[in-house]
Amino acid sequence: MGTADHCMWAGVTCSDDNLVTELNFQSNQLSGYFPPDLYDLSSLTVLNIAENSLVGSIPADLCYRSTTGTLFIRGDLANCPIATDPECCDVIDGLTNAPSSPPSVVHSET
Repeated sequence: MGTADHCMWAGVTCSDDNLVTELNFQSNQLSGYFPPDLYDLSSLTVLNIAENSLVGSIPADLCYRSTTGTLFIRGDLANCPIATDPECCDVIDGLTNAPSSPPSVVHSET
């Protein structure tokens, strides 16, 4: 496999530099726990894991990125930590009729 093969996977969008920018796994029949290394995807701007069977809450480090505006998260009521971090998920399936598409995310160069 080449270095950009992951950019060809269904539901994965990459930048011109082959960095993962979006994971759209809605209705993908995913199950199990959230992978602990999603935070390592520093260019990730959209995470859509709604309508799956994932166990547990979205990790706090991803919630932090969501609440600071650098990551758009769409998840299920069962996975968005409403009690501890109500702002974690931008759209919560089963709770809101909010728009299903993420806003444009602008990165500033520092």
